[in-house]
Amino acid sequence: EDEPLLKEATIYVSLEPCSHYGKTPPCADLIIHKGVRRVVVGCIDEFLTDGEAILRKILEPYKGRIVYLDIWGTWCGPCKEKLSESDYVKQQLKEFDIVYLYLANRSPEESWKNVIKQYKLTGDNCVHYNLPTAQQRAVEEFLHVDAFPTYKLIDKQGNIHDLHWLHTDDMDSFKETLYRISSMQE
Repeated sequence: EDEPLLKEATIYVSLEPCSHYGKTPPCADLIIHKGVRRVVVGCIDEFLTDGEAILRKILEPYKGRIVYLDIWGTWCGPCKEKLSESDYVKQQLKEFDIVYLYLANRSPEESWKNVIKQYKLTGDNCVHYNLPTAQQRAVEEFLHVDAFPTYKLIDKQGNIHDLHWLHTDDMDSFKETLYRISSMQE
């Protein structure tokens, strides 16, 4: 009787939902079938340690879409300042089919969830990961992260583009970058 509520629900899970058949069907299939609006994953396959492989696995469901990657931490003042601008950024970029992917660095789970709620970092196109330290470090090493926040743009082909952390201060220039990336892919 509460099943219609699933379309508005957010599921928080420790590990990514399975996508293989065993004694039961894949959890991922059930989540999709039930129309759950959003899944927040705390950890992908804990045995995966290669940064590029981890990132590619995270990006897999969004192939063919532009992904705006924000690497941040709950402990980072500049990160939270930029997160407070998220609604504005999303409004400015609503004409683009963008997935907003947030990777939290060394952030306690409760603080992580509170920041997501505080800055309203939710919606059908928002994805959050709070990876185990070793996996987060591996992804950051692969992406050459040396400051926080760090932003990347992943185009529809999976190519990774660097963004300056103040890129949204010149929204017209940022939109030009998005138009250029989008038109190169079509």
